[in-house]
Formats: sequence, structure tokens, C-alpha cells
Amino acid sequence: MSEHAILAEDVQFIRSVEKTINSKLLGLQPVVRMLLAGLLSGGHVLLEGNPGLGKTALVKAMAKAVGIERNKVGRIQFTPDLMPSDITGTLMPAADGSDRLEFQKGPIFRWLLLADEINRATPKTQSAMLEAMSEKQVTVLGTEHDLVPPLTVTDGRGSRTRLRPPFMVMATQNPIDQEGTYNLPEAQSDRFLFKILMPFPEPDILEQIVALQLDQGVGDLLVDARGSGTAPNDTGDGSDNLLHIYRLSLGLRTSPGDPLVSTHIRNMVAAGSESAVGRLGLPKRQAEALEAFLHDYIRYPLGPRAAFAMELGARSLAALRLYGENGADNLAEFLTPSLAEVAVPAIRHRLKLKFGWQSRFTPPTGTSPNARLEDLLLQEFIMLCAPPDSTYQEILRASFATGPG
Repeated sequence: MSEHAILAEDVQFIRSVEKTINSKLLGLQPVVRMLLAGLLSGGHVLLEGNPGLGKTALVKAMAKAVGIERNKVGRIQFTPDLMPSDITGTLMPAADGSDRLEFQKGPIFRWLLLADEINRATPKTQSAMLEAMSEKQVTVLGTEHDLVPPLTVTDGRGSRTRLRPPFMVMATQNPIDQEGTYNLPEAQSDRFLFKILMPFPEPDILEQIVALQLDQGVGDLLVDARGSGTAPNDTGDGSDNLLHIYRLSLGLRTSPGDPLVSTHIRNMVAAGSESAVGRLGLPKRQAEALEAFLHDYIRYPLGPRAAFAMELGARSLAALRLYGENGADNLAEFLTPSLAEVAVPAIRHRLKLKFGWQSRFTPPTGTSPNARLEDLLLQEFIMLCAPPDSTYQEILRASFATGPG
């Protein structure tokens, strides 16, 4: 038997962590498993994927599931103007007002560190991460500083153990944007135990993700019973009008939706994977037209954030169309024209088009000369993803005829 045996209770704990994360982040089971393997191995992980696939949420969910305090979890947004001292910390005037200088720790002094878009920083700043990732320390003006000093932990049986907390860097990089990025040097890339590719969610998972985000939005609006928030009208300054916005924001998230609208939103996002088009339940001719459209015009697809933007945006616009005492009961009735109104503004900055698409796209006949060519292209994409329901599609066309959003 080895000196340090693998205990069943420890295995059960890490399995419960995996289960908890998977319940919060759908469709990422293989990624979660690799991330936990990195944690147990004492290594660092590089996550690569398109925007909106849940890279940041994954890191936060793991920290919460493991039980690491929030002040032990850090995040650095890497930008071209970020300096090494912005990461490691530097000498600053003492807080007591004296002439003495004292070391002020930078955001790297955490147990779990999210290095967001690490390839946006310059090589000089990236090099500040090398010592930290390899030695778990930083050297500032010739002085070494331990990132995670040892501590003593007491278990439930009163046994005391002296241990060193983890220091794990979970870095993300976006493969889409190339301008203003700097490839990681091999010496730094080699510091990462794994490079994990974030998968694109399956069509059925997308609908569950949107539903989960709506539920989480309700939780964000509700005041914490322990007093971490302030309910409207607590200030006594006439802010009772906020109650209308507060209640309506809650109501439109919890009211029943329209299955056709939800399916349509799912199709628009899932269409980013050409292999998924055949599983969207579209008629053969429509599916073939969509595949051709994707091939001719789309460079990078939509992400899950676009699905949530369209679902919540459509619900919000539908609320503006409600009337009568029982208006909330009619929300689903107005979701289709509301989606038509919100879809283009929700995707025009997210759907990346291929270079030179203008020379290949022919606007529909009878199009207003004032219509934006890009919006007409996006409307065609929206229609190609629409569920095969003639009434539903007719409402969309009629809504588009009033002009793009």
C-alpha cells in the first residue's frame, strides 16, 4: 500500500464537484473532466473557443463547486496596454502616509486565476506569467513573493494538515479575432498542461442553456434574503416607480414562451455548425438552401449569447405590445413579430460575414432602396432558419416588410 492512499471520500468529493458543474453548464462534460484533471495534476489549462461558449462561466462554476472563497479567485482581462506590474503588483506608497514603500499585490495572487484572452497582451506582459506559472512566485524589483503561502487545514476529525493551496491558471484565447493579438511563445505554451477546445453546443442543449439563463436572470433580480441587495423603494427617495420595471423584468422571464420562437432561435445559433443543419428538422430544400448560404456568406457563426439575446429581447419587446388587465397571459402571442424586430440588431454584430459577400448577394425584388444591404442578408438568414410553419413565416415576412431594426 502506498504511503498516501487514495481515499474513497476524496474521490466522492471530486465526483460531486464534477456533477455540480455539469448541472450548471450544459454540454461541457468532457471539458469539465479535463479541467478537474488539470486541478488534480497541479497544472494550468488553456481554453480556446469562440465567444459565448461559457469559458468564463466554467471557471467561476468550478471555483464555486470546489468551495474556494471568492477573494481567492481572480480574473485578469488581457489587453495590449496591460503592463507586467498590472499583473504582479509593485511598490506603492504606504497606506499610513509615510515615505515608506510597500509591496501591493497584483491580481495574480489568487488560487484560481482566469487569464481572459491571454493572447491579447504583448510578449513583455505575457512573460510576466512565466515565472508565476512555473515557480508559483513572482519577482518584483529583485524581491521574490510567494503566490500561495502554505496554510494549516483541520478536517472534520480534528486532524491538522500543513498544505500548499493550488495555483491554477485557466487562460482563454479567442481564435476568431487575429488583429491586436500575439501568439503565445512556445516557452509559455508549454507551461499549460492541456489545451482544451470548447465544443459548440448541440441544438437540443442550446434551448436548455437559454432556459437556464432565464432562470439565473430571475435569481439575479431577486433580493438575497441575507441582505446582499436592496429592494426597490428601500431608499425612500421616490424610487417606487422601479417596482414596475422590477416586476415586469421578473414576469417576462418566467412567462411561458412560444415553442416556434424558441426553435427558431435555436436553429439560428445551431446553424453555425453545418453538420447540425440536417438535425434541425427543416424541409430538405430549405436545409440545402441554408447550407449553401452558410458556405457562401458566413465566416464565423453565432454563439449561445446570441440565443439568449434574442430570447430575452423578444420577450422584452413583446411586453411593450401587451394590453389589458391580463396582458401577461398574452406574451407568447406577440413573440413572433418581436423576434423579427429584435433578431437583426441582436446578430448584426455577432455573425461574421465572409470577405466580399456584397458582390455575391442579390437583394430580393421590391426591396426599399433605403434598406441596408447587410440587414437584408441577415433577414434572409433568419428566414432560412425559420421553422416550417407557413403562418409563422408569414408573420416574420410581414414584420420585416416594415423595415429592419
